[in-house]
Amino acid sequence: MPLRPLFNSEFEAKFLGELNKRMSRFVRPGEAFRVTHHAIEDGAWCLSVIFENADRTLHLPVELAVVATDNPKLSNDEARDVLVDFLGYFFDRYFREAREVTLPLDWAPLRFGEYLVRARGWEKNLLLEELADRLLAGEPVDALPLPGRR
Repeated sequence: MPLRPLFNSEFEAKFLGELNKRMSRFVRPGEAFRVTHHAIEDGAWCLSVIFENADRTLHLPVELAVVATDNPKLSNDEARDVLVDFLGYFFDRYFREAREVTLPLDWAPLRFGEYLVRARGWEKNLLLEELADRLLAGEPVDALPLPGRR
């Protein structure tokens, strides 16, 4: 079965607006949320959001799925709402707990009220990873644009 969008562009804009408003006191300048994927797939509803900053030192993809066999009575709209609510819950905890809350690296079922949500996420420093790759490729340290170096 081909992928179908979980929501339309109007819902996505409203969702991101609400998420940004709700988290505004925690989000630092240069940081933003963006939706990277949402779909109704074979027996699952999926949502992926990235929280990142402009200098690429923070990149936190959060991938969520509600599987129909885990939650047999959900409609499409209810599943979408569960995913959106779980994402808000996760980021609320993430910010309130000094950005120390993590998700599993691999898909894991997490109880969320009466629902089971599968989630994974990992925080990366993409700038540091790029610099490490360049260093391992033989580029001299002095040639790397290290943070704080002028």
